[in-house]
Amino acid sequence: MVKAFVTIDTDLEFETGVKGDSQARKQKWSDLASIQASYKRLDKLRAIAQNFTWFVRADNEFESLFNNPFYLFDELKEFWSECLNKRDGLGWHPHIYNQLIPELDDQKVCEYLKRYFPQLKEKFPMITATRMGWGFCTSKVIQTLNSLKIKVDSSGLPGSVKLPLKDWSRTTNKPYNPSNEDYQVPGNLEILELPITSFPLKAPYDAKPVPRYLNLSYDIAQILPLLKKAVSELNEIVLIVHPFELIKHTKPHGLITYSLDNAISVLKALVNECKIQNKIIEFGTL
Repeated sequence: MVKAFVTIDTDLEFETGVKGDSQARKQKWSDLASIQASYKRLDKLRAIAQNFTWFVRADNEFESLFNNPFYLFDELKEFWSECLNKRDGLGWHPHIYNQLIPELDDQKVCEYLKRYFPQLKEKFPMITATRMGWGFCTSKVIQTLNSLKIKVDSSGLPGSVKLPLKDWSRTTNKPYNPSNEDYQVPGNLEILELPITSFPLKAPYDAKPVPRYLNLSYDIAQILPLLKKAVSELNEIVLIVHPFELIKHTKPHGLITYSLDNAISVLKALVNECKIQNKIIEFGTL
């Protein structure tokens, strides 16, 4: 049996025109009608995957821009209630910044985690899953998440290394309880690490294959072999997408299609591959 998880990260980080510009980012995040519309479009995916897990941003960027770290949770509260009524999962997706760049001091990151999560838990007590922004993690971070009683973290990007931001070089695609001393390997912490399913993939603009996660926006022709590999090797498959990656874009990309139809095709291909390999597939939430 294959348990598949469609996870949605509510980021605008990589959208053209807003990266590194705080005023432009504030303007973009202020357009709540467009943001919510981009989320609601994903309902078309429910014809295949009935439930999603939404990893919702809440962090010091929103505290800086809107004087409210829980801005996105609060402003779209009715929408999140609708998602919960559809039996979706809600998780926390903190992007901890230092000015306009990621905060790399894990002590400072942990201080924010410990300050924000109890407040977030009061608003949405069902939240027990996290995904750290950019895949940033250290042993101190995973220890902190464990101490906050987070049940599942899904920050892992197996094989991906971009120092000093992230290092998941020793992590596999299989779920594990991390070691207290080394977040990348199994140990005895209670928190479960459920990595985003990742395999080497060579995009048209790459010199060689690099580890990439299974993103619903990636060209179906390019990631189909990875779907086959995932179904063959894994019992849990974690897929990811950012809503803006499924909105038509004027600038073509060698891998991201900006197509909702492509995302539907990826999910259909996953289900079909399970049939081919005689495996039952079930979509779940975190």
